[in-house]
Amino acid sequence: MEPARIDQTLCCDKCGVELKVVKDCDSTCLCNIICCEQPMKLKEGQEGDGTETAANCC
Repeated sequence: MEPARIDQTLCCDKCGVELKVVKDCDSTCLCNIICCEQPMKLKEGQEGDGTETAANCC
């Protein structure tokens, strides 16, 4: 996953919990936030690399 940007939302595919990004990550940051034993992904429809979006988020 590319670095997260401010105001993007990370989401869990399994339970739907969402986390809002409050600070831009730089190129050295690898966000790997785990929820329900799987990595959270960018909420569907947000800017990103297009390969990892969460489909089941509210």
